[in-house]
Amino acid sequence: MLPRVLIFLVALCSFPTLAGKITIEKKDSVIRNDLFEQKRARAEAYQHSEENRRRNNEIWSYRLAPECVLLRHHYLIYRCAAGQYYKGYQTPDKMQYRQLSEQEVKKLHSKSE
Repeated sequence: MLPRVLIFLVALCSFPTLAGKITIEKKDSVIRNDLFEQKRARAEAYQHSEENRRRNNEIWSYRLAPECVLLRHHYLIYRCAAGQYYKGYQTPDKMQYRQLSEQEVKKLHSKSE
């Protein structure tokens, strides 16, 4: 009796293996779509921050306002009354100033503390 029950159970368990090839497509998986959305959002945020950095790096000036004072002599960092920070660059014929981005100002304050 026991061998017949055992054979029946083995045969019953083997039927799904004889069903054929099963393929699962994960196109509409909620987890996968969420991951792609998060990746896309991070990529867009990165592009936006790079655009801001590039735009901030293009703000050059050949003269500073009179209210700007030298904050750090070694790096030629200037702080103006309006809250902007500039970094001076000496070229062979003149001095140029680049306005620092918000990230650069945050780094500047974190190093001074």
